[in-house]
Amino acid sequence: MQFIDQQVTSVGRRRDSGVQRGRRDALDGIKKWLSQYNPETANALQPGLSTHEIEKLTEQMPIALTEELFLLYQWHNGTSKDAPFI
Repeated sequence: MQFIDQQVTSVGRRRDSGVQRGRRDALDGIKKWLSQYNPETANALQPGLSTHEIEKLTEQMPIALTEELFLLYQWHNGTSKDAPFI
């Protein structure tokens, strides 16, 4: 797994590692499916962002990212510009 089981958000809450693990497993399942059925898109996924990078990018936002969005950006930061539409 690429992710850290327990993280502290910018507001200091600890995330439940069991819930997060389930979400990571679901995301990994999506990537596995993409790799099998749409490898071009799977290969276009950009690496995830670090906790620090996400917090830096979102510090000026008037609202905080949900834990799910935070995890999503740690998993992968979207796709490259030339990626096919999913």
